[in-house]
Amino acid sequence: MTKVLGKYCNSIIVSTNKVAIQCINYLKEQQIGFETFLPVENLKVEPIKEMLRGITEPKNVKLLYDVLKFELVEINNAILFVTKNTIVCETSEDARMLAYEINPYHRINCVALDGTYYKKDGIISGGEVELLKKAQIWNEQNLIQLKSKKVILMEQLREKNKISQSESEINTLNIQIKSFTSRINYSTSDLNDHEQTKRKLELEEQYNRIQNLLDFEINRDTEIKTTNLKSQP
Repeated sequence: MTKVLGKYCNSIIVSTNKVAIQCINYLKEQQIGFETFLPVENLKVEPIKEMLRGITEPKNVKLLYDVLKFELVEINNAILFVTKNTIVCETSEDARMLAYEINPYHRINCVALDGTYYKKDGIISGGEVELLKKAQIWNEQNLIQLKSKKVILMEQLREKNKISQSESEINTLNIQIKSFTSRINYSTSDLNDHEQTKRKLELEEQYNRIQNLLDFEINRDTEIKTTNLKSQP
């Protein structure tokens, strides 16, 4: 399979060109590296040639597309794009015969289980040794991608921790604000009671002064009247 995928073996499948451009811009901004993106909706896909599914000689040959197992139907076009109408054969000899000899006027791409790849344009790629090298490169690239992903996830985790810390501080401040508000309300209530008591005392004091003055005037008036009565013959 690595043989057939070639330069697309590490490609990332996306929905549209717009998404691919957004991903590329993100990689540039984060300085992560370069990736190849396959926008499903914009790929020019070679339709499956149904006659290839009916091949009986050599035996046990199948379309690579039919051999692959994938659950997401959304990536169907991407799989067709990279596999085209490539046939999988059990042996290198079967792949060579089917690719070039059975119908020399209608060549097809064939790949053997040992990795030997016969392309219809006449190019032949080696088998297991080269395949192992490809697989090693694939593993190394996957490791690099995983490390890059780890860096991104760690940064996201740090940002999340900062947010959590900020939320904790905000909650603490809210609790303090509620406490201060309650204390202010109690103080206001106490102050109101104090003001009312003070006002009551002031009114009582004014009342007492007026009452004393009134009593004084009454007594004074009484004394004057008494004096006048005594002075009459």
